[in-house]
Amino acid sequence: MIGVRAWGVGGRVVDAGVPGRGWLGASRGGAVDLESYTLADRLVGNTSGTQQFETSGGLVVELTAPAMLVQTGAVVELAVDGGPPLGWGSPVVLPAGC
Repeated sequence: MIGVRAWGVGGRVVDAGVPGRGWLGASRGGAVDLESYTLADRLVGNTSGTQQFETSGGLVVELTAPAMLVQTGAVVELAVDGGPPLGWGSPVVLPAGC
């Protein structure tokens, strides 16, 4: 389980969106960077369309159980307390309590 301690700037949970609603005046919604969203699903072995976190910075999460995480999209500095480092495009299993 992943608990959110701070959402940061523009933090939200996203999916792939719903294309084909333009004629209604609605965007597809979902992830801003759809290519990075799709890559993250593939890297951690999720089925297509799994919900993910998206943020422009400042997202703070806490794991209550071990979880595999990966960072895609813009290259940013990440900090992991009590676990191995997490780098761009490299899935890592983090222990509970991180």
